[in-house]
Amino acid sequence: MTPDEFSKLLTEKQEEILKTLRRSIPLKVSVAIEEHTKDNFRQGGFVDGGLHPWKTTLRQKYGKGADAKYTPLLSREQNLMNANKHRYEPFKAVAYNDAPYAAIHNFGGRITVTPRMKRFFWARFKDTGTEMYKFLALKKVGDNIVIPRRQFMGESRELTAKVTGKVASDIRKFQRIIASLERSCNPYTSDDVVSAFLSLNPQNSFFTFMEEVIGNLKKLDKVRTVEAYTSTLNSFRRFREERDVPLDMVDSDMVLAYEAYLKANGVSPNSSSFYMRNLRAVYNRAVEKELTPQRFPFKHVYTGVDKTIKRAMPLKVIKKIKEMDLELNPSADFARDMFLFSFYTRGMSFVDMAYLRKKDLANGILSYRRRKTGQQLFIKWEKCMQEIVDKYDTESSIYLLPIIKPYSKTDERTQYIYAGHNINRSLKAIGKELGLSLPLTMYTSRHSWASIAKSKNVPLSVISEGMGHDSEATTRIYLASLDNMAIDKANSLILKFL
Repeated sequence: MTPDEFSKLLTEKQEEILKTLRRSIPLKVSVAIEEHTKDNFRQGGFVDGGLHPWKTTLRQKYGKGADAKYTPLLSREQNLMNANKHRYEPFKAVAYNDAPYAAIHNFGGRITVTPRMKRFFWARFKDTGTEMYKFLALKKVGDNIVIPRRQFMGESRELTAKVTGKVASDIRKFQRIIASLERSCNPYTSDDVVSAFLSLNPQNSFFTFMEEVIGNLKKLDKVRTVEAYTSTLNSFRRFREERDVPLDMVDSDMVLAYEAYLKANGVSPNSSSFYMRNLRAVYNRAVEKELTPQRFPFKHVYTGVDKTIKRAMPLKVIKKIKEMDLELNPSADFARDMFLFSFYTRGMSFVDMAYLRKKDLANGILSYRRRKTGQQLFIKWEKCMQEIVDKYDTESSIYLLPIIKPYSKTDERTQYIYAGHNINRSLKAIGKELGLSLPLTMYTSRHSWASIAKSKNVPLSVISEGMGHDSEATTRIYLASLDNMAIDKANSLILKFL
């Protein structure tokens, strides 16, 4: 490396580190201002060289119950305090209060009584019984009400000290990181410095923000979304080689590079779109929280859904699968039974099969609610279905099929996922043995039922041409208006051909 090249490299490192400081410090300062302002509300005064208490309100003097206990600008709803917010802008700290009446309280002044205000005061008096509201409601339209100054936002010596401390702290962190990398005697780049810094300042980095989103979804028991976001984050981490990235550095070029990475690694367009849609959803959450400006980084990548390759098998193949002798291969035998049960029940999805309960079968009708759409479905119980159920010992289980074992130490969803993987692995082996050109999976049974029903001239409205529609919404519209007797008749017709 020539001296000029070395000098250029040092300049690039310095510029990148300064950019990171200019991104992280404004965000921290904005948060500090918001928290300091909210703390003024909690203390009931403005903190600047000590606490300057606000003037006591009439509500505090003459109010009743809980209303009288709140400090001057607080209430049960805490609307004014919660209107204090911050947003991220490049190289700028922005904290603000978006309540329309914030300025009159912060600076003081006069307001003119209007008919609407009188109605509000009467309503509050009836709701709280506080005499202050009655006093205000009795004022005439056009009268002035003096609002004393109760400053909650503005320059403060304590706030300045907090901000100065945060800036100094970030600079010291960079100094320690660079010193540590220098001591290691290993070559390093500005990316290494920035990544190390982000690990100490997680609130403005993409990985950490997405992990926070996933954590919140776990608390809401959004299991499927958690799984989708986790797999997406793992993929994006591999692309980034575990190097976190500031939220405001996620741009179109980076996302395009990620799409190219996925394609180069054999990821299908639909799977790539799946990852992109999940990343976009998380990025938009960060925008909503005003942690980064909206740059629309996903506008140039594919986020649609391609039609999947037809996976339907003709009736003769379903017959071959049914007639195979798998007695010496219990895993394959079980997989075949689950495949056929799905086919017998109009292509029931595997997750719905796994959670079928014995009580769902009554008076010759199997009823269940689709976990994906919440739609209630009813299926006439046929002999072939009962033969599969009778084949397996589920006496101690609440479930109809032996996919989930209630007394296992493994949680139910994990059992269902593992069972699905094992069954599909066995089905693919069965498909290879039969010389099928396409992989045999549980989904094949669902697609095959619709395709075979169509070939037997069953009306499209009855079989729900869901597998051929561009959107599942159209499928649900069709299914919602079906005559269930017609569906059962169609199912009986198909089963007679086996």
